Amino acid sequence: MLFRKNIDPRCAYCAKGSRINDEQVVCVKRGVVPASDHCGAFSYDPLKRVPPRPMKLDATRLTEDDFKFLQETATRMMQFDTIPCNDCKYCMPCPYGLDIPAILLHYNKCLNEGNIPESMQEENYRKARRAFLVGYDHSVPKLRQASHCIGCNQCSVHCPQRIDIPKELHRIDAYVERLKQEIELVRILQDGNHSLVVAGDGIRTFDGRGISDLYGILTEHPDWLRGASVADKVVGKGAAALLILGGVRELFAGVISTSALGLLEDSGISLRFAEKVPYIINRKRDDLCPVETLCKDCVTAAQCLPLIREFVTKIPTSKRII
Repeated sequence: MLFRKNIDPRCAYCAKGSRINDEQVVCVKRGVVPASDHCGAFSYDPLKRVPPRPMKLDATRLTEDDFKFLQETATRMMQFDTIPCNDCKYCMPCPYGLDIPAILLHYNKCLNEGNIPESMQEENYRKARRAFLVGYDHSVPKLRQASHCIGCNQCSVHCPQRIDIPKELHRIDAYVERLKQEIELVRILQDGNHSLVVAGDGIRTFDGRGISDLYGILTEHPDWLRGASVADKVVGKGAAALLILGGVRELFAGVISTSALGLLEDSGISLRFAEKVPYIINRKRDDLCPVETLCKDCVTAAQCLPLIREFVTKIPTSKRII
């Protein structure tokens, strides 16, 4: 069956019947029958099954100690980032085939086990990323994953926990896609020995040194950066400024300087990096990167731009981008 293999057979949600009212069904084989009845010809139609609403809590039977206990429990639960799904399955079946409880439970399981990777600096980052993605595919078939949610909101009205289910599904799907894209961009960056990879309306690779590639894109093809995902081998303060001005959505950096990190902190760019260093050094490895030095006193990305422009104009045209 499409949604559940162990569902109890009922005429109420059999493909061969049509409801007359809450108590009776017209069956093409047996005529008018009780909705709770069933026979050997049962064929499950998930779109006909309406989960029962949960019973309302009889608060008159609770003591003051009971209320205090419930309040303390609720307060503790609110401190966790887990989604308050208890696998009641009232949200099922989804008309678009999603296995909603399995998606939410997998996310909670990974969160509790520490397999929700956020920073490349985490010791077990790659292991956690793999555990989340592989476990997701094992727990939820691809055709039933969060990417297929259209936000119809038919599930939320049945949830006794008042979870905004479409919102959570879209959040999980965005997280999954981010992890997958990160793997792909970093693979391209490393396997091709590129210095920069930009993924927007397509994937573009660059092999220039320093910030000349980024500056060229920003000045000649700014739409390539707007809303894009970028993997950059080395990100200093100058590169960070150009990425901010370009409206990049997310950045994966191999190495990033402390000053670049500070500039990106409030930029709204989703950031992941493998290594943080106090500063970026020059090619001779005997001093600071010249752009890092130029931008060291700048507070905003906009303040860095004229300094970078002046620096880049001194580079011979043949060595620039595009």
